[in-house]
Amino acid sequence: MWFIRYCLFVFLLLPSAIFSQQEKQYAFTHYSTSNGLVSNSVFNILQDQQGYIWMATVDGLQRYDGSRFLTFRHSSTNPHSLPANSILQITMDKDGNLWLYAGEKMGFFDTKKFSFTAVPIEDEDPNDPYDVIFFGRAANGYIALYVEGKGIFIYDPVAKIFRHKIAFKLSAKKRITDMESIDNGNSYWIAVYGNLMTYNDKTGNLNYRGHNPDNDIFINHLGNDSAVTSFFDYKNDTLWYCSWPLMPNTPYVCALDIKTGEKKAYSIARQFNFGYTELNGNLFQQNGRKWFYGRSFIAEFTGNDKSPFQLIPNVYAGEQSITFDRVYQMMEDKQHNIWVATDNGVFVFNPDMQVFNNYKLKHAPNKESIEAGVTNACELKNGNFLFTTWGAGLFYYDQQLNALTLSPELQILTRSYMMWCVHEHSRTGLIWMGMQGGEMAVYDPKKKKLEVLHDSAFKRSTIRQVTEDKFGNLWFGLQNGGVVKWNMETADGDIHKGYELIKEKGPYYIQKMCTGGDGSIWVGCLNDGLYKYDPSTNKMLAHYTQGNLNHEGLWSNSVNDMYTYNDSLLLIADEALDILNIKTNKITHISEENGLPSNTVLSVEADDKGILWLGMANQLCRFDLNRKIFSTFDRRDGISYDLFNVAGDYKTKDGRLIYLTDKNFVAFDPSAISKNAGPGNVAITNFSLGNVPLLVDSLTSFKTIDLKYDNTSVTIEFSALNYTPQNKLHYYYMLEGIDKTWQTTRNLNEAVYNYLPPADYTFKVKAENSEGKESGITELHLRVVPPFWNTWWFLGFFILLIFAAFYFFDKERIKKIQALQRVRTQIAQNLHKDVNTTLNHINLLSEMAKIKADKDVERSKEYIGQISDKSRSMSDSMDDMLWTLNPQNDSMEKTILRMKEYAENIQSTFPTQVQMEVDEKIKHLKLDMKVRHELFLIFKKTLRTIAEEAGKSVSAINIDHAGKKLVMKIQNSEVNFSTAVAEQTAKEIKQRAEVINAESDIQNDSKGVSLILLVSL
Repeated sequence: MWFIRYCLFVFLLLPSAIFSQQEKQYAFTHYSTSNGLVSNSVFNILQDQQGYIWMATVDGLQRYDGSRFLTFRHSSTNPHSLPANSILQITMDKDGNLWLYAGEKMGFFDTKKFSFTAVPIEDEDPNDPYDVIFFGRAANGYIALYVEGKGIFIYDPVAKIFRHKIAFKLSAKKRITDMESIDNGNSYWIAVYGNLMTYNDKTGNLNYRGHNPDNDIFINHLGNDSAVTSFFDYKNDTLWYCSWPLMPNTPYVCALDIKTGEKKAYSIARQFNFGYTELNGNLFQQNGRKWFYGRSFIAEFTGNDKSPFQLIPNVYAGEQSITFDRVYQMMEDKQHNIWVATDNGVFVFNPDMQVFNNYKLKHAPNKESIEAGVTNACELKNGNFLFTTWGAGLFYYDQQLNALTLSPELQILTRSYMMWCVHEHSRTGLIWMGMQGGEMAVYDPKKKKLEVLHDSAFKRSTIRQVTEDKFGNLWFGLQNGGVVKWNMETADGDIHKGYELIKEKGPYYIQKMCTGGDGSIWVGCLNDGLYKYDPSTNKMLAHYTQGNLNHEGLWSNSVNDMYTYNDSLLLIADEALDILNIKTNKITHISEENGLPSNTVLSVEADDKGILWLGMANQLCRFDLNRKIFSTFDRRDGISYDLFNVAGDYKTKDGRLIYLTDKNFVAFDPSAISKNAGPGNVAITNFSLGNVPLLVDSLTSFKTIDLKYDNTSVTIEFSALNYTPQNKLHYYYMLEGIDKTWQTTRNLNEAVYNYLPPADYTFKVKAENSEGKESGITELHLRVVPPFWNTWWFLGFFILLIFAAFYFFDKERIKKIQALQRVRTQIAQNLHKDVNTTLNHINLLSEMAKIKADKDVERSKEYIGQISDKSRSMSDSMDDMLWTLNPQNDSMEKTILRMKEYAENIQSTFPTQVQMEVDEKIKHLKLDMKVRHELFLIFKKTLRTIAEEAGKSVSAINIDHAGKKLVMKIQNSEVNFSTAVAEQTAKEIKQRAEVINAESDIQNDSKGVSLILLVSL
């Protein structure tokens, strides 16, 4: 059933779409679930103060910034999420809060923190919530809402509650269909089924038919209209509203002059034979254009009483068309784009920016439009235009490009002729038209005579191009590659003679001919390069190809089009764009490497400002040669067919440009594109850290955004929040500290930095339109906080710590040196003392030996023996001290070796046996010199004392460690010291042990003698 209704609707539209001039085509941008919308059912659209677009859909709330959608839905785990997904209406208050009613909750959505706050209604029972029928802006700049059976409530921003303002209750048969605030919110219009009511906030009165205490002028004029369903606008004393009586051809768009009482009712249904339709709303633009929409239609109000509306075709005719069943709302943004919320997604267009006009071909105003390949255009002296086509003949248009009917003598050319070129001769006024098979049609407008010539010079080859030189001669380019000249002087103006063959036929046909600024004739060929001829001598002056000029020639041998830019420069469309300096013969290439959108340039023309327009495969390119700025236009900008023909361009006398395609032709005024204002400042729309989006408004409130050193993967998205595709904005960004120059964006308006080392950064972004007008620079300051070990204070502390450690270790080194020196000094002092004592004893014994030498020989020998013992003891002590002081012996391993050598000497001196066991770990102990020296002396003293008494017995020595102590055990089970010897040995050992803080224990009994020495490590 739905499909039948839809087909019937399309069928009703077709007659007006085909035969009527009332429908106007616009280029729409379509947003649907295929490119970002969560649902194709979009009920409401608004733009916030920052410029973001908000959309209320059946499946959530969405924000759009020109490139990216953010979606907000209900979440059971987030108490600040939306109360429900289906949202029918959104409204913005003066503080920028977005109000909505969903899930039986009224509240506002914070557009910066992305959180919903429910607002209570006075006297509402949470278990039995009120039924909110309608809400909109109130007098205080906030929100007014109507509750079924209760009346109107106004939001109190101080108490954060809706206060009861107007109490009234309607009967069950009557319902509110619309409510609007007027007089800056001091009054309210209330459309009730079957009645009209107004509320005066100053008097507190409710006015309606039969009860008008305020003598309200609207009640006086409209009180008898029982079919008022909605209000559109009230400006200049004119009230626009909808009246929907139960009769055919309704609803009506009504305009009521409040001063005179004159009322006009307009029927869209009657004008377009719609039958049943619905009128859902209106949009009155700031420039005064009025739009109405509803079920299956959008119409602009023209003001013409006979044909008051002009429809927008609601039929799919390509990517830039619009099709829908129902329009819910139309909204105008800050750039005057119109957003259309429908059941088929969102459509956006700008009726004042529809620069490109597409023209299908008509042989007469009342004839049906056709599609055909347009080959050439010519503006005549009378201001009208002729268009030649391949297979559809000749077409005639007036200065506004409305189709005209050709004169009867030219009607023959409206048949299926293959026509390639047309030219109006400047001196005779004759119109020359080149055709297939070498035919030349010449028309004399004065005599109204048409002749078709077959001169042999053309050799039955299609005449593709024609140009006129400065002498009035005509040059023709042929399909077979030849060039023919009609010499006006030789022919004496006779079109039947004077034809000269200038260039013989070649393998490739002529694609373009033009007359240069110096009068030279330029001939562009397919795959044969570019020729230059002297119009006076007919001689070829130059032949430019891809390989000549020292291999710095043309970009390609296929020359599609040429344009004389000035006296020095010739522009050549040869897939890329070549700039030939005819004075220096130097060619400069403009290709994709220089910013050209693609190497498919088919035609080239310049507007009155010198801006180049390049016809390309699937786009039209605007190129500012001086600023090197490229902008592209295609089907998204209203060009219905954007595959342009070779050399298919024409500039009119009033500055318009016409481009030819295989289906139609496109005409536009390039100055209209140049009227764009500069882009607004760029907004940071999203900031992701490690692929996690952060709240942008919270971030931008900081002077500097601090990032941790281990999480610096940053994506910054930005937009000028400009939704007009014709503005052609280019974005440039730079991160100072990383980027040395401005970076350009491609398809996505974002900057990605995967790693930022610790430093301070400034992110800058700006926009530039096709005119080179720049926005201000938006800045974002970032700081990557280094790890604590990479901060200045830590480095300072670390350096200080190094110096302190160096000082400490150096001090300890000095202490050790000083301690070692003290040990050595003490050893030296002990040596000096021992030597001095021993020498004194030797001296005394020597004297005594002298005295006894004659008298008591035995006694004298005893003294001499003591002298020998003391000398040997002194020598041993000196040897021990010198060995200890030697740095090469500064290790425990050398000390153990010394002990073993001494034990061997004991065994060679005395008959005793010595068994010595030393743990290997002892050799690696680090003991200072003093400890090692005293340890050796204790070992030596104990072992020698035992050896002197041991005879042939065995003395056992064990050096080990237990815990943190070195343990030295010396024992002999067969030796028993006398009391005097034991006391003397114990005393000396104890004294030396105390020097090194060691513990000593000597056992001397019948079981033998033993020494245990414990040295702390």
